[in-house]
Amino acid sequence: MTAVRVEALLPEHAEQVLGLYRSGIDEGNAAFETKVPDRAAFGQSGTARIVIRIPLSFRSGAL
Repeated sequence: MTAVRVEALLPEHAEQVLGLYRSGIDEGNAAFETKVPDRAAFGQSGTARIVIRIPLSFRSGAL
């Protein structure tokens, strides 16, 4: 079984992360924001950002 991994947010993660951000805004349950920042603004927050990689077996409940 692959462990859950915590990684630094890198530019190559932007498309997926911003897509998830958009979904949360559209559903009204993930942010106080009303629009998704563009890639440049998203990468300039000045705060530490991480990506949590969760194996499919965790997400599907097939543990």
